Amino acid sequence: MSFVARLDGRRMLDSQGVFEEFSRAFEFPVYFGWNWNALNDCLGDLGWMPSRRYLVVVGDAGLVLSREPERRSTLLEILNHQGGCWGSRFPGMTAWGTGDVAFNVLFLCPAGELRALEEELAGVPLDR
Repeated sequence: MSFVARLDGRRMLDSQGVFEEFSRAFEFPVYFGWNWNALNDCLGDLGWMPSRRYLVVVGDAGLVLSREPERRSTLLEILNHQGGCWGSRFPGMTAWGTGDVAFNVLFLCPAGELRALEEELAGVPLDR
């Protein structure tokens, strides 16, 4: 089973917009705390929608956090962290099976914005 979350970068101009889009796309529970730690926690759980593969597709990615550019690295670090965590084995968690779970992010942007997005991503330390 796969889950694809489609997020609209035009609605993610600030932190509140990021939280709203993730909450909408992933159907976060009512206890979601509307802050960066809560985003990390909910993306690390997803018990309400178990899947073997998660794909986060962010359209107009160059607009994400354009009103709060200092927060972009926070978001990228959370997504990178979750990709690494979900890619690890979860012994005993039968809802997800016993193998690796894919958590990938795809950033979409117009060709003219690609270079700037690549440069920004290159500046964030990512787990490999």
